[in-house]
Amino acid sequence: LEMWGASGFLSKCFKPFEDWNVSVDQVATSQSGISVTLSYVPGGTDGDVFGGLLSSLEDIGEIDVVYPVSVVTVVGRRILELLPKMGPSFAAFKETEVLMMSASSEDVALSFVVPESSCQTLVELLHTRLIPQEGIDEGCSVLYGPSYRQIEADRRKSSAHDDGAEQDALAAVALTEALGEVAGSPERPKRLA
Repeated sequence: LEMWGASGFLSKCFKPFEDWNVSVDQVATSQSGISVTLSYVPGGTDGDVFGGLLSSLEDIGEIDVVYPVSVVTVVGRRILELLPKMGPSFAAFKETEVLMMSASSEDVALSFVVPESSCQTLVELLHTRLIPQEGIDEGCSVLYGPSYRQIEADRRKSSAHDDGAEQDALAAVALTEALGEVAGSPERPKRLA
């Protein structure tokens, strides 16, 4: 890619997605490359739209397509600030190839693109390491905050007593599986939490 110091290079790379009406889900960039995930491609990966998109992108640079993949996302407040404390939990990635990482600018999500075949095992390992089990590892709630069940129970109590007012709460950690096979399924991501 001729992107080093090239003004407007990213806009040139994303123009084919607009031209072919394909929405980009996640983006990661470096000094020499751009990685994207697509949640839906009209006609699937064997269709004319995907073929046309690839042809347009090949005019700009070298293209590699990897599928099927899944996105595993750790969601919570101040994710990047908590990374050092979460470090041991990421040993779950030891046996998993990470194809791409992306962090939200709002500091609420850290996403990992992995081969679809690795997703279920990875999600189960991360759940075990990041989400305290009831009655076990109660000290984890200090680090990671209340569980989704605790937040929902508190919200229901608050709603009952406050005429339906909702408290501002986010689940400390939620993992989602997204994408799956790109082959034309318009379904939204499946939740695994």
